[in-house]
Amino acid sequence: MTSISNYAFYGCSVLTDVTISDGVKSIGSCAFYGCSSLTSVTIPSGVTSIGSYAFYNCIGLTDDFFIPEGVKSIGDYAFSGCTNLKNVTIPSSVTSIGIYAFYGCDRLTNAIIPEGVKSIGDCAFSGCTNLTSVTIPSSVTSIGSYAFYNCGGLTDVIISEGVKSIAEYTFSGCSSLTSVTIPSSVTDIGSYAFYGCNRLTDVTVSEGVKSIGGHAFEECSGMTSATIPASLESIGNYAFNGCGRITDVYYSGSQEQWKAVIKGGFNDGLLNAERHYNSVPPSFDPSVTGLVYYGDKWIYVSGGRQATKFTGLAENEYGWWYVRNGEVDFTYTGLVCNEYGWWYVRGGGLDFGFTGLVENENGWWYVENGHIYFDHTGLVCNEYGWWYVRDSGLDFGFTGLVENENGWWYVENGHIYFDHT
Repeated sequence: MTSISNYAFYGCSVLTDVTISDGVKSIGSCAFYGCSSLTSVTIPSGVTSIGSYAFYNCIGLTDDFFIPEGVKSIGDYAFSGCTNLKNVTIPSSVTSIGIYAFYGCDRLTNAIIPEGVKSIGDCAFSGCTNLTSVTIPSSVTSIGSYAFYNCGGLTDVIISEGVKSIAEYTFSGCSSLTSVTIPSSVTDIGSYAFYGCNRLTDVTVSEGVKSIGGHAFEECSGMTSATIPASLESIGNYAFNGCGRITDVYYSGSQEQWKAVIKGGFNDGLLNAERHYNSVPPSFDPSVTGLVYYGDKWIYVSGGRQATKFTGLAENEYGWWYVRNGEVDFTYTGLVCNEYGWWYVRGGGLDFGFTGLVENENGWWYVENGHIYFDHTGLVCNEYGWWYVRDSGLDFGFTGLVENENGWWYVENGHIYFDHT
C-alpha cells in the first residue's frame, strides 16, 4: 500500500491509535476526518503529502505531533479543529502550509516554521490563541490573509528578509503583540494587517515598503512610535486611526519627500506626532524601559525606543537623574517634581546630601537631604543670612519674634537683619 485513500477512516470516532506502515507516500483528503478519539499517530518518513482535512477535528490529538522529514505539503484544513494539539514539528522538507491548516487549534503553543517553507496559506494559524511566538523564515515569500488572525497570545513575531507582502488581516487581533519589524523585502502591507494589536508599542517599517494599506494599524492604541521609510509612497485611509499615543515618527527621508507621500484620511495619530526627518531611531529590546547608555549619552527608553517626550526623574544603578526630552541633562541644577514630591537636583543628579534653601519660580524652599518635606517651620541660614521658613517655604510676609536653639530673634519680612533695636 502506497497511499491512504480519501475518507479511509472518515468519522471513525472510536479509533484511538494509528501506525502508518513504511511504503505509504500520501495521506488522502479527509483520511482521518472526525476521528475524535484518536490520540496517537505515527507517520513514516516516506510520506510526502498530507491531504486536505486529513486530521480535521481530531480533538483527541494532544501534546506533540511529529511530521517526519520528507513531507512536502500540509493540505488545507489538515489539522483544523484539533483543539487539544499543543506542539507540532514541521520538517524542513515542507514547502507549503495550506489554508486553514491549523485553524482553531487554540491550545497550540509551539509551531516552528522551518526554512524551506515558501507559502503560508490563508487562515493557516488563525485562532491559535495560545501560540506565543512565530518566526517567519526567509524562504517564505507570501503570508496569506488572516494567517495569524486573532492569535491573542502571540507576543513575538520575527518576519525575515524574503517575505514580499503581508496580506490583509494577517496579524489582526493579535492583542498581545508588542513590537514588529517589517523587513525591506516587503513591498506592501495589506489592509487591516495589524488591526487591533492594542499592545503594539512601536513598529519599524523598513526601506523597500511602498504602501501601507487602509486600516493596517488601526486601533493599535498602545503605539508610541513608528519608523517610516523614504520608499513609502502611500498610506491608506484609517491606517493609523485610533493611534493617538504616537509621540514620535522617524522618517528616513527629507521633509520634501514626506510631503510627496499620499496620505489617506483619518490618520491623525501618525500625522500629529513629532516627525524626525532623515532619522532612524536607536532600537533596543522592546522589554527595556529606563535609562540606557547610548553613544556618549544617557537616554530614557520606553518599550525599546527613546522616549523623546519624557521629562522627569529616572533611576538607574548610579542614582536618580533628571531627564529632559528623553536625555539626561547633566547641566541642570534646581528643583524637580515627581509623583513622590519635590527634589533637589545638582548637575543632573538627585543630591541626597544637600540641605539648605533653593529657589524656583514659586519662591524659596527649605530642602533637607535633597527633599522638600513641607513640614519644616523655623529659622534657616544660608550665605545671605537667616530666614524664616513656614511649611518649608520662605515666608517674606512674616514679621515677629521667632525662637531657635540660640535664643529669640526679631524677624522682619522673613529675614533677620541684626540691626533692629
